[in-house]
Amino acid sequence: MSLTGIDLARLRRGADAALPERGHLYRPTLSSDNQGGSTSSPSRIATVPCRVAPLTTIEEENKVIGERLAGSRGVWVTLPYHTDVRLSDHLVVNGLTYEVVSRDHNRSWHISLRVLCRELT
Repeated sequence: MSLTGIDLARLRRGADAALPERGHLYRPTLSSDNQGGSTSSPSRIATVPCRVAPLTTIEEENKVIGERLAGSRGVWVTLPYHTDVRLSDHLVVNGLTYEVVSRDHNRSWHISLRVLCRELT
């Protein structure tokens, strides 16, 4: 079954409306340290609806996922499909900070965006 652009837009609006939380998206930005080098500091680039969900037991045992989480608790964060999210961006949701370590590209219909995150706080 193939979907038209109108069908996908309708499905995305419905999925976006079902995201119960608000996340603040931060991206590292470089600025001069006035000594010939640079320093990195986070800049908030967006506030977006989202949903945070724990990994399943099978996902927690996956070696590739485990290496990306580096011993931290992992979660999936679902965001609106067109959200500009990059690896190493941080999301702050309900007072907890997460680092984006991977994007889920294995979807038939791209209705929403899922990113794998590791909890920092």
